[in-house]
Amino acid sequence: MPDITQADQLLHGNEKRGWGGAGYRGIEKRDEHAERNADWLIACRPGIRSKLVKPDPLAEAEKSKASVRAKVEHCFHRIKCQFWYSKVRYRSDSTFIFESFRSQIGDLCTTRPA
Repeated sequence: MPDITQADQLLHGNEKRGWGGAGYRGIEKRDEHAERNADWLIACRPGIRSKLVKPDPLAEAEKSKASVRAKVEHCFHRIKCQFWYSKVRYRSDSTFIFESFRSQIGDLCTTRPA
């Protein structure tokens, strides 16, 4: 199910701004969001973004949207990895031991000394 169909259930109604990836294009035209007075900052599709030239103000705006999204997505990725929420795949005992060891090493490498 596309995220755009569930967006009205995720929002509380007092938003001033809505950020979204390319999957949310056209959200301001949907019936559920007609009465909202929010500024929708929706990223353009990757193919369009790659064609934009650097000095263009639209390119700068798209870069800032992508930057915000990358900062947010990194946190969610860390949480998903910590709780083993990833692609479902067959794991033998040796694979499970290796994945557990790898995540522990990763945690050690990312923690900062006090």
